Amino acid sequence: MMTNKEKALSGGVLLKDIKRRVKDAVDGSSGDVKLVLFSGHDTTLAAILTCLGVYDFKQTPYATVLMVELWEREGGEHEVTFLRHHKDQELITYTLPGCNDTGCTLDQFYAVNNELDMTEEEYRDACRIGLPDLVPTIAKNTMFLLLCVTILLCLSSVSMLLFYTYRVKQKAGIYPGTESEQVRALLQEDY
Repeated sequence: MMTNKEKALSGGVLLKDIKRRVKDAVDGSSGDVKLVLFSGHDTTLAAILTCLGVYDFKQTPYATVLMVELWEREGGEHEVTFLRHHKDQELITYTLPGCNDTGCTLDQFYAVNNELDMTEEEYRDACRIGLPDLVPTIAKNTMFLLLCVTILLCLSSVSMLLFYTYRVKQKAGIYPGTESEQVRALLQEDY
């Protein structure tokens, strides 16, 4: 079972966007927009259905369509319905928590798991929480400079170690042309 924070992080931004678009359509601030299409994956559908409180924990088939419909009823009342369709299945009408079988009034729809609504900024901030804040006040350029200096120090340490090893071996006469007098004398003796 997912926590509310996990649900919000998986689909809260999309849920808030859908609610905003419904509100804009009702207020008339969306202009002449009659249809909005999103494209996603089965995990996207699972995330939004989880946020809406209707996910059945079964993988949605490929090419599944989730429809959010906004209806204006007689008397000017609006209703929001959620439907899912796949070519090999019957149309599924979801009953959201707190709503009736025919759909949600606007107030019911806006109240559905509103604690999971999340703006993109809130999402970014929530994802930063829990991560180690290594050096929060240092700019990217300074971090890059520190990284370069660290790499240079490591490379110079390795090169100094290699040079020291070469010099020790050279003094011991291990490399050709650098034999000590003792090694040359040993090589010239006949056994």
